[in-house]
Amino acid sequence: MPQHTAPYQPFLQLLQQEQAAVQQLLATLQQEHQALGARDVDAIDQAVAAKEQQLAQLGQLAQQRNQLLEQAGVSADKEGFSQFIASEPSGKLKQRWDELETLLRECQRQNQINGSLLETGRQVSQELLSILTGQDFGKNELYNQRGRTSSAMGQNTSFKV
Repeated sequence: MPQHTAPYQPFLQLLQQEQAAVQQLLATLQQEHQALGARDVDAIDQAVAAKEQQLAQLGQLAQQRNQLLEQAGVSADKEGFSQFIASEPSGKLKQRWDELETLLRECQRQNQINGSLLETGRQVSQELLSILTGQDFGKNELYNQRGRTSSAMGQNTSFKV
């Protein structure tokens, strides 16, 4: 159990820094979503670079959090973290952590939306590429002059002059 001299205030300040960093990440994810929708490659590249930087910053802050837990005499795992938060008398630490978890869930949700949007775009691009290269024989069937289905890119890909 943490001692009375446990670093609650530095820990609270660190959680505030983490919360600000996660809010920036969420804003970047939202910008990425807009860029994906607009197919703005430059904006997508900027968002990806910003995300990488923000995730690195969050990793550093998590390491600092673990160091503070160890300095407080608790293990830097989920159980130790829960004990540490529960031992803080004002409840501010738990409140700040709950807010941070809510933001992290929102980031996760936005990232999943962005991932779905990317996957849909990838599938559409792959289908278009297949059609353009004539490698999508079975999917794009059309009716021929006799009323039978035939591939859009099937046997009629050569031209007669």
